[in-house]
Amino acid sequence: MKKLQKVMLCGLGAIGTIYALKLKECCDFRVIADKERRLRYDKNPTIFNGETCKFEYAETGEKADLIIIATKNSGFLEAVKSIRPYVGGATLILSLLNGIDSEEVLKKEFGPEKVLDAYFVGHTSTRHG
Repeated sequence: MKKLQKVMLCGLGAIGTIYALKLKECCDFRVIADKERRLRYDKNPTIFNGETCKFEYAETGEKADLIIIATKNSGFLEAVKSIRPYVGGATLILSLLNGIDSEEVLKKEFGPEKVLDAYFVGHTSTRHG
């Protein structure tokens, strides 16, 4: 298995931010966000434990080794559409949505060989704003 170098995340809420902060320290990390969402993030930046967080955005044409989806259930189908341009031949996809059928949707959309099963445990964070 090749080393995961380019990692992207879709969903910069409470759980997504926890992952984003760790990932930006260890790999080539980008946030997947459309123009409108980028403007919102820039206008109302993510603050974690009192610190303002700055993240790089994925650019059109880039392909990820790993894409993590950390949206709420209500934003999941939009996230599936949003990640499509960043999925390459060797991209793996990890959904952090617990208790729903996100993995099955992703397997149908991108192929079962691309989807990792996951379950997120143990956060006590909230996002204000």
